[in-house]
Amino acid sequence: MSIYLLPIRSALIAFPFIAALFVLPVYIYQYRKFGFVNKLRIFAFYAFILYLMCAYFEVILPLPNTRDIISLYGTNRQTYDLTLFSSIQDIIRETQVIPSNPATYLHLFRERAFLQLAFNIILTIPFGIFMRYLFNRNFKQTVFFSFLLTLFFELSQLTGLFWIYNAPYRLFSVDDLLFNTIGGILGYLITPLITAFIPTLQQIDSQTVLPTNVGTLRRLAALAVDWIMISFLTLVLNIMSVKAIPESLSTFIAVSLYFIVLPAIAHGYTVGKKLVRIRLSDDHGNLPLGRLILRTYLFYGVTMGLNPWINSIANYFTDDLIIQMGAFILTSGIGLLLIVNFLGNLRSHIFFHDKLSGIHNVVVDKK
Repeated sequence: MSIYLLPIRSALIAFPFIAALFVLPVYIYQYRKFGFVNKLRIFAFYAFILYLMCAYFEVILPLPNTRDIISLYGTNRQTYDLTLFSSIQDIIRETQVIPSNPATYLHLFRERAFLQLAFNIILTIPFGIFMRYLFNRNFKQTVFFSFLLTLFFELSQLTGLFWIYNAPYRLFSVDDLLFNTIGGILGYLITPLITAFIPTLQQIDSQTVLPTNVGTLRRLAALAVDWIMISFLTLVLNIMSVKAIPESLSTFIAVSLYFIVLPAIAHGYTVGKKLVRIRLSDDHGNLPLGRLILRTYLFYGVTMGLNPWINSIANYFTDDLIIQMGAFILTSGIGLLLIVNFLGNLRSHIFFHDKLSGIHNVVVDKK
């Protein structure tokens, strides 16, 4: 049993790091496709990622201690089995079951050949369930993707984990292809038994009222994408100027171009806002340039500019304790006010720069 538990423990350890990579894409996909976040779909998606990790780790772990598999095991060994139903023949040859004596049937659950075949089927049953429940695939598509999954597993073994090792360290078997695919089919067939106890994602989607205001998470998803773009634009400006201008000025230029010029010519969109289907406008559906400039510099001036500017001034008076304390209190106060503003407006989703400029985010209907 420990040989099966080790890969699961390894997957659980690695899962938080892998899952973190999918946080932003998952939210963007849901806002882009559905216009809202279905929490059950997010849970199901992360369960699918965890399942894939566990299944793959079961196939490849434990790893050999050396990449030189040829020296470790030699060359006179079987690395593939292309005989169909050879696993059935192994069960018949090794079994202690006597068909006329039902009391011996329990021996099957202690025999290597039977447990190996059962494991190959059980391994991909969840995959078939996810294909039907999470991805809404039909029977033929589920069979096809189940076969591709097991083919990927078997090629990992046949190629020595895609040539990381100089020879295969596990057996490639055509029976594994067959019974893994059968497992996916069984998962597809039993999915209605599961949906008898929990709602389908389609039912939740149909019963959900689309939000008319832009939630904080939606704005943060857009902002995360936008800051990736800002960082890239700042890097380009620094390279083009060969450090002729300070990095802080490059960031200021990038912010101005991206959050003022781009929305002004793109009808209120940035890349991040376009992805999650929101845009900037006033209460009348317009985007006055003056208000857009005010909104941008209010937010990025307060959140990015004031504290560094205050600290840079304080650095000229390193020996003056009063100025240093004053700078600390002032920057801490600004940070505290931002936190209070954020927490105090979580319900309305309208923050200080939205209120003062009259420009806010609005939902864009899917066309």
